[in-house]
Amino acid sequence: MDWKEVLRRRLATPNTCPNKKKSEQELKDEEMDLFTKYYSEWKGGRKNTNEFYKTIPRFYYRDYKTYLDFVLALENRKEPAALQYIFKLLDIENKGYLNVFSLNYFFRAIQELMKIHGQDPVSFQDVKDEIFDMVKPKDPLKISLQDLINSNQGDTVTTILIDLNGFWTYENREALVANDSENSADLDDT
Repeated sequence: MDWKEVLRRRLATPNTCPNKKKSEQELKDEEMDLFTKYYSEWKGGRKNTNEFYKTIPRFYYRDYKTYLDFVLALENRKEPAALQYIFKLLDIENKGYLNVFSLNYFFRAIQELMKIHGQDPVSFQDVKDEIFDMVKPKDPLKISLQDLINSNQGDTVTTILIDLNGFWTYENREALVANDSENSADLDDT
């Protein structure tokens, strides 16, 4: 059965039947499975989701609205409301700002994924400096939500911290632009 149909049925028939009551863990596992399938399809329709499953954060969604908020925030990272939502997730110390510790906490996962995929991990120090240079926060040691919004780089910063593919694209942007230029020059020659 298609995962989208499973999700529709799940939403249409909440867990109210006393004979078929699922445990909290069963509900969590089912929702995580649905999220994994959605996320995998959204990130490129990977056929083997079991391998990709390990790279997905273990978020637990209590209801569909929370799940939808998360997905919409990821898909609309340029919007201030989406940045606010993601910023709250990144602000693991609940201080109202991101500091070097917060950035390093999330970027370590990106470095681990790079190792898993056979890439040389990029230095956190370099990425940290680049993020602070992009955002230009009022306080040189703290990035506030307002700093992210004002910089117009919030989507790039959040992508660098939470999405390996997004980080790779950002890190290789110059090579990708050069490659695109070469390809369009080849087309002009024909």
